[in-house]
Amino acid sequence: LGAEVHAFEPNPIHVSAIKERFSNYQNLIFHDCAVGHTDCDEAHLYFKGSSDDDNGGASMLPFKITTDASEVSGRFNHDPGMTHKVATVDLTRYIFELDKDIDILKIDVEGLEYLLMWRLLETGAVSRIKHIFFADHRQNFIVKFWFDTAAKTINEIKSHPDVMSKMHHRHA
Repeated sequence: LGAEVHAFEPNPIHVSAIKERFSNYQNLIFHDCAVGHTDCDEAHLYFKGSSDDDNGGASMLPFKITTDASEVSGRFNHDPGMTHKVATVDLTRYIFELDKDIDILKIDVEGLEYLLMWRLLETGAVSRIKHIFFADHRQNFIVKFWFDTAAKTINEIKSHPDVMSKMHHRHA
């Protein structure tokens, strides 16, 4: 209450619930799309079950796993029942266009956290943020590219004490 909140949600089931529950809040600026490291009109949201499953495990990455390794096969196969086309908004562009500092940025994007964090560092958008709450989903990934991106980003964060002091993370 009292804070201006900018929220992004690509899952159509959650979009409906958010719009219904928070429709009376004038301080919520809601976007029914995903945040990403680029703008894109044709991205895919991959579900671990069907697209009408309210599962919370949906990701913009097709290789995320949770508890059942068989879901990896379904995500890689791009089964239309397990994907949903969504738009993505470049988070750094969005931050710069706000033209004001951000008190809190919560990043919990089911696997794209390190890529977004790298982009925040690369563009300097991180300087506009006071606190960053960051989910780490490392137990859900088995792909070398993901770990290479995470390691590169962690090393970059460690080289900037001012950024380190902003970070608050948890293993999701």
